[in-house]
Amino acid sequence: MCNYKSAIAVQDESAKGGFRLLLSPWTESHSELETIFKLNYGPRLNYAKIEFSPESLATAHQVETYKFNLDEERKPEWFTDEIQDAVIERMKQYVSGIIVTGDVALLIGGQFVIAPSAKIECAHAMVISSICGGTVNAICGGTVNAIWGGTVNKICGGTVNEIRGGTVNKICGGTVNEIRGGTVNAICGGTVNEICGGTVNAICGGTVNAIWGGTVNAIWGGTVNAICGGTVNEICGGTVNAICCGTVNKICGGTVNEIRGYFSGLIGGIYSGATIVKDNRPKEAASATEVKK
Repeated sequence: MCNYKSAIAVQDESAKGGFRLLLSPWTESHSELETIFKLNYGPRLNYAKIEFSPESLATAHQVETYKFNLDEERKPEWFTDEIQDAVIERMKQYVSGIIVTGDVALLIGGQFVIAPSAKIECAHAMVISSICGGTVNAICGGTVNAIWGGTVNKICGGTVNEIRGGTVNKICGGTVNEIRGGTVNAICGGTVNEICGGTVNAICGGTVNAIWGGTVNAIWGGTVNAICGGTVNEICGGTVNAICCGTVNKICGGTVNEIRGYFSGLIGGIYSGATIVKDNRPKEAASATEVKK
């Protein structure tokens, strides 16, 4: 189960139901919630740490899939079954209130889950816990924890922690921490820390720190710091700092600063238009690579 929505229930007999529910759209860390609401120096047993999570962020738009969990070694005595039921109901209300299902011109400030039926023109200065489907035309800032489906036309800024499915047409800026699935048609700018799976049709600019898996159809520009696995069909331009492993079907342009000596993958062919600064493979391995004009 993924840890998605965190909250703290505080015993308060003056409040409705005998408790207050403390949460924030900006963090799911219980320790940070303790700091925000100044609970660090209070009596520890008067509050309970709550987690309310779907089985997967891919179903984050379906409140009925969420499960309650008390993140405690032992249950506080005041936290009765009746209070637990009331907490679950309030968590359901919160999650239901942040699910976006229709056409929205702008998402700004707050926390959201994008349902498959939604169409978003622009999103920035917000937290999107999961894009489960639908269409987002532009992400210009804020944080997206996971893209599981649907279509994102452009990422221009902000941080996307994971792309696991769906289609992203263009990454122009911002930071994408991991691509693990789905299809990215073009990386034209910004920073992608890791490509671990899925398909990237073209890297035209920006910086990719490491390719560990998946398929990259063409590198035309930008900088790739390391190819450590997966398949790259063509290197046509740009700079690759190191090829460490994986399969590179064709190097026909650009600059490769180093092919590591321990490289044990496959390089299909190196064309005369490419620049290989250092090929540190054993001579027999290097000579086995076909060199083409």
